[in-house]
Amino acid sequence: MSTLTADVIFDDFGDFNIVNKDIQTSNNKLIIFRQNAIDRIKSNQGDYKLYPNVSANTDTLLGRQNGPTLEKEMERLIIRALTFDRFVSRGDINIVSVSTKNSILTKIEIATGIVGFSTTVIKINTIYNALTGTVNVY
Repeated sequence: MSTLTADVIFDDFGDFNIVNKDIQTSNNKLIIFRQNAIDRIKSNQGDYKLYPNVSANTDTLLGRQNGPTLEKEMERLIIRALTFDRFVSRGDINIVSVSTKNSILTKIEIATGIVGFSTTVIKINTIYNALTGTVNVY
């Protein structure tokens, strides 16, 4: 479970959000939780020098043939990135993927009790471009 109380907010492309000529931050626990999950999904091994394993490491999928096997591998990488350090419990994640000719579309739902009084489901959608290795998150 995340213990962060403030975090920088990024856009869908990993760039800082700028609001009123300043970098956008948040102290909303759900926004921080979602941002942390997105960072893990979009990152590759070594992106964070202090935490080299905080990543889905989807670069390893580049050049492989799209299809059900690659969908399952994408799901496995995302689940590992979210659960390896107990950030999220495996039982709190629902994930489903479907591939097109050059992409894998993934829908991730994460149940969290981070707000303390009820369970909230955070939804994250990704599109992995198999030609470029890019992961966009929505």
